[in-house]
Amino acid sequence: MPRGKPRRWSIAERSCRRGAEPFIVVEVLAPSTHYIDLSAKLAGYLRLPSIARYLIVGQERPRIVHRTRATSDTILARIINEGSIQLDPPRIENRQTDVYAA
Repeated sequence: MPRGKPRRWSIAERSCRRGAEPFIVVEVLAPSTHYIDLSAKLAGYLRLPSIARYLIVGQERPRIVHRTRATSDTILARIINEGSIQLDPPRIENRQTDVYAA
């Protein structure tokens, strides 16, 4: 059997292998990993059926991208520049000013 490169597990896959079934993921973008956060990690997390909500929080300006699983193969996106964000379920509401409070 030929040996190739070892498979690299994503953070999401490692969590599930340990028995965790995350429901909400909050990703704070870092300038050095911005591309990976918005591509490979996003795709990896959304492959997990338990993930219902994926929040991407920007650091450079107040902006939250809220991705919600509508059906098994449909993801909705909402960009929040001001106001509040409601996550129902699990019945959580946060004002954006609270997220970015100094």
